[in-house]
Amino acid sequence: MEQQHAGLEEVWPRVRQGAARVLAGEPVAWDQWMAVYTGMYQYCTTPRGQLLYGGAPKPEPGSVEVLGEALYERLAVLVRDHMRDLLATSTNLTDEDLVNFYDKHWVTVHAASRYLSHLFNYLNRHYVSEAVAKGKKVQVIEKMCLYTWVEEVVAGMRARLVAALLGLVLLKREGKPVDSTCVLKVFQSFGSLTEMDSSLLQNLTSDYLKNVEQYYTAASADFISSHSIPEYLRKIIEWITFETETSKSLLQNSTGKEVADILEQALVHKHVDAFLADIPRLIEQELFEDIGKVFNLFAKVQSAGQQLQESFGQHVFTVGTVTMKAASEKNGHDPQVFVEALLGVHKKYCAIAAQAFHNDPQFTHAFDKAFKRLVNENAFSAPAELLAKYTDVVLNKKGGKSVSDAEMEGILNDIIIIFKDLDDKDIFQSFYSKMLAKRLIYGASHSEEVECSLIGKFKNACGFEYAAKLQRMVTDISINKDLNEGFITYCERERKPSPANFHAFVLAMGAWPLNACTTNFNIPIELRLCEELFSGYYTLQHSGRKLTWLHQLGQGDVRVRFNDKPKGCCILQVSAHQLAILLTFEYRNTVTLGEIQDETQLPQDLLNATLDLLVRAKVFLTDGSPLTKTTKVKFNTGFQSAKGKLMLFGRTKAQPKPDAAEQKLILESRKWQIQAAIVRIMKTRKELAHTELMDAVSKQIVSFQPKPQLIKICINKLIEQEFLERVKDKQDVYAYVA
Repeated sequence: MEQQHAGLEEVWPRVRQGAARVLAGEPVAWDQWMAVYTGMYQYCTTPRGQLLYGGAPKPEPGSVEVLGEALYERLAVLVRDHMRDLLATSTNLTDEDLVNFYDKHWVTVHAASRYLSHLFNYLNRHYVSEAVAKGKKVQVIEKMCLYTWVEEVVAGMRARLVAALLGLVLLKREGKPVDSTCVLKVFQSFGSLTEMDSSLLQNLTSDYLKNVEQYYTAASADFISSHSIPEYLRKIIEWITFETETSKSLLQNSTGKEVADILEQALVHKHVDAFLADIPRLIEQELFEDIGKVFNLFAKVQSAGQQLQESFGQHVFTVGTVTMKAASEKNGHDPQVFVEALLGVHKKYCAIAAQAFHNDPQFTHAFDKAFKRLVNENAFSAPAELLAKYTDVVLNKKGGKSVSDAEMEGILNDIIIIFKDLDDKDIFQSFYSKMLAKRLIYGASHSEEVECSLIGKFKNACGFEYAAKLQRMVTDISINKDLNEGFITYCERERKPSPANFHAFVLAMGAWPLNACTTNFNIPIELRLCEELFSGYYTLQHSGRKLTWLHQLGQGDVRVRFNDKPKGCCILQVSAHQLAILLTFEYRNTVTLGEIQDETQLPQDLLNATLDLLVRAKVFLTDGSPLTKTTKVKFNTGFQSAKGKLMLFGRTKAQPKPDAAEQKLILESRKWQIQAAIVRIMKTRKELAHTELMDAVSKQIVSFQPKPQLIKICINKLIEQEFLERVKDKQDVYAYVA
């Protein structure tokens, strides 16, 4: 079959008609489609010498002429004219009408560009590829259409279109009905045209972000001026949720961080002062939900977050101070009132830190710092002493309430909460060790397991050295059980008279806070025999050790018959001193105070205090006048008691405060601890600046909070003793002297 050849003027009319219908989005019949394709094919395959140029001169011999160029140029003009007609049609359109117009024709042109590319596929494969290879600036038909759309339509209406888009987004922010799908398609079209003009989407994104900033800066200022902070917080969440979803949809996650930063600046940063001013009220009214919202907003705002932490910490201390003052006015000397008031503050604000701040480390630190200050600076005096007394009450089975193991563990944990924040842990240790000694010696401890558990908690908080002596005290009591059982076995084996119900505690002198007996107490003969027998046994077991008897701590039960009446016989629990006084009445009913002193050798003041307890218990009778050596003391033969056993030795006055000598010992002990810490640090570091040494010492001392002035005194003392020296030519730098 002979090939048909055609010139441009012959094929262009039917090509133009078909291409125009495609560009307009009109249906093209199959025969018309084939007519366009065939005409374009015949033209592109016509031999170069037979081309018809429509009146144009033939190319000179040797000139370069790419086949199909004229057809491509005419098609490009057709496309450009169509785009210009579209732009002219949109001149009077605004707002939603303009957006709908753009969307409608973009869909049509986008599809038409692909159809034309298929229709002129032969032109793409031969002319365009050859022209590109020779350096001509042409594109395949599809891209040529899209480039023309950008250059003519988008460029011509961009400013109006962006304004219309942002206007519709604004209406949507205000809750008015908007065709969101249409807006989304326009944004997506700009993304599709990035290859044609990369600045399109960039500029649209920039305009959108500026609009977000302007809108929310104005809207937030207007809203917060007429609403409360809780209402503003709820509005912020509503705004952030909306804008996050909108930007994610329109800009395809590309601006998520930028939008978040803008919202944070406009909604939070610019209103920090208003937030902080309302924080105390929110905390005071326990508006946990709103406080949590503020915290979440400030999570990335470092400066505001720090102010919120400081505000929270100061509020804890302020409210805690008021609470402690009220408790002090109720009973400023009651350890239980002191501890319960502190624990109330701690539990309340721990709950706030967990619920509102999600136990954030920074807020937990702010709370801990405020609570530590409250523990040591409140309306109660001597917090270390009060905590020690409270501990003694709850661990003393004779005075405390009966509690389960789980409840006791909770009580111990509460004690440690306050203990950890005490500055004067050494003063607490001084009181606690003495009270522990009494509980252990007199069998008043809740249980040995509980004592060990609490001491273990002290060890975890302050280290082994702090708890070593306390642990040794409990260990001594355990060892003494075996020691006394061995003593009974020894007496039976050696056929020595076994003392009835005699029990001795052998305690390490360096661990127990006990003072040696300072009187010439004349122990009753009945007890002296027991002492001598036990001393002999102990010497056999441990040669080279010396026992020092502390009679002032001794106690015992003695059955006393006052008369022949049914209630005239009673068992008295008495101290060794009280027992000695009772035994002076074994064969007589009246004895002078001087005679009692001669037989017991007790000092006058101690004798008077001991006898006073027995007189107040009605065991003895006096004439009521001040006690002197000539005072006659009568055995109360008319004494009766409904109780079968009376405890007399425990009726003592409240624990006295440490005297000046003991305070001096504590101060000297602190100096020794600081000096030891300085030497350890300098021995390791060799050379250290003054401020660094001060910080290192403060961190290493756990039993008390060393004051800077005291550390300086210790440094100067060590320099005098030639443990340290000042480094020449270096200001405030110390060196260790080996």
